[in-house]
Amino acid sequence: MNLGTDLITLGILLVVAYVLGRAAKLIGLPSIPIYMIVGLLASPYTHWFPLDFHSADIELIAVFGLILLLFSLGLEFDQEEFFNDAGKLLLSGGSYVVINMGIGFAFGMMVGWGTREALVIAGMTGTSSSAIITKLLIELRRLANKETPMILGVTVVGDIFIAVYLSIVSVVLSGKTENAGRSCCN
Repeated sequence: MNLGTDLITLGILLVVAYVLGRAAKLIGLPSIPIYMIVGLLASPYTHWFPLDFHSADIELIAVFGLILLLFSLGLEFDQEEFFNDAGKLLLSGGSYVVINMGIGFAFGMMVGWGTREALVIAGMTGTSSSAIITKLLIELRRLANKETPMILGVTVVGDIFIAVYLSIVSVVLSGKTENAGRSCCN
């Protein structure tokens, strides 16, 4: 397969995803699940489309798309309102994260997984996708609603938390905490 054919196939798939997403919006459905379904159908594991891209190439394109989506969120985000409501946002966003993480951790322990695995499940249940939430708010034309700043603020608090959480969990999962503890105490 050559790059030209792959790019044409990818372009056709993106157009199909866009058209199906628009059609979904016309009947009142969000376009995000449609995009995901087209992506699943284009997966090299289904063999339905002759794509021969490396996943890193598509990942780079996806990162640019995510950057543009979050950039559009930044254009709509009112920082002054966020800082005026920082206490409420920290309380509500923190509660959201703690409750969901607690449920995920309890589930992981309940099914007999170890602490490390339960921490991963806790992280997965404790976060939401700010990109998906932002896309839905844009699609549903709810950016101007009075509750939207609170929703966006809670997702920002969750995003800040998950950045810290992922750095901590990556160290815990790598097992380097034991070595760091020994070297500091010797």
